Amino acid sequence: MDIRAVVVGGSLGGLSTALALRCMDCDVDVFERSTGPMKSRGAGLVVQTELIDFLKEHGVVAEEAISNYSSI
Repeated sequence: MDIRAVVVGGSLGGLSTALALRCMDCDVDVFERSTGPMKSRGAGLVVQTELIDFLKEHGVVAEEAISNYSSI
């Protein structure tokens, strides 16, 4: 039986959940209601290097799309 899943919310938690389901061979759709750029959202959350590597490894997003980090 094919399993379909819907994840509501495209935050890091939602994307991680979708990835976990996809790794279990589920067909996953992610829905996010925000239509604008997400750059100005958040409260100073830090994205660890391991998470960026994980997302890139699974073809989810490029580092530039989720981080505006620049070395000083």
